[in-house]
Order: sequence, then C-alpha cells, then structure tokens
Amino acid sequence: MTISLQIRELLELDAYRRTIKVINHACELSLRDAGSDADRERARYKRHWETLLYSEQIEAIRSRRLLRAAHRFNLAIDDAVQDSPLWRWSTQLNSWILTAKGHSDIQNAIRTERKRQRRAAIAWIGWAIGVFASFTGLLSVWRFARGL
Repeated sequence: MTISLQIRELLELDAYRRTIKVINHACELSLRDAGSDADRERARYKRHWETLLYSEQIEAIRSRRLLRAAHRFNLAIDDAVQDSPLWRWSTQLNSWILTAKGHSDIQNAIRTERKRQRRAAIAWIGWAIGVFASFTGLLSVWRFARGL
C-alpha cells in the first residue's frame, strides 16, 4: 500500500464527513422550521436518503482498508454472499461492504495475528540478545586471561 493511497483515502473520508455534516445541518434547520409531525418525518427521511450514499462510501473505504490489512497478514476471509453475517450489499454503491460484525471479527483476527507475530519477534530478539551477551562475556574473559 502506498502513502498516496492512504492520503487519498483520508481526504475522501474527510470530504464525505464534511458533506454529511452540511446535510445534517441543513436538515436540522428544516426540522426546526417544520410545523407538523409529517414535515418533521419528511425532513428525517430526506436526511437519511441524502446521507446514505456518503455513509456507505465511508464504510466501503473502511472495508477496503481492513481487507488490505487482513491480506497483509494472509488471513482467510469469508466470501461475500447474501446470507453472510460479515457482508452486506450496498444498494447505493452496488458492491459488498462489511457489516459491523464483519469489521469486528476481522479486526480481532488482525489483532490476534499481530500479537502472535510480536511474540515470535520478541522470542527471537531475546535469543539474539542472549547469544550476544554470552559472546561479550566470553570475549571479556578471554581478554582478561590474556592480560589486555
């Protein structure tokens, strides 16, 4: 993954969040000015449908990021199918995006794999430090024995 991809995604996320904020502000104004319950319900309905595309694009970006991280660790991820609890079909984007349970499961799998790799690295580092310390001790004894 390149830095430019990360930056582009961050900029996209920021733009989508700002757009949602503007839409929510406009809808709050229309909710405040609504006279009847039907007008308020129409304003809420309008807010939902106007922000849905941007919300789903944010979720799609988050899903892609998470899937890239999972692929870096070679984690097996279930295929996107209709009855899968990990995936849902985005009607706005015509693609599959992860559900909240899918995000949680994949994040937990990534954390577990990171911990496993970290423990393996710590074990190797401990072994290497032990060998280096032993070598240093032997070298100092040898130098002392030679009178250096």
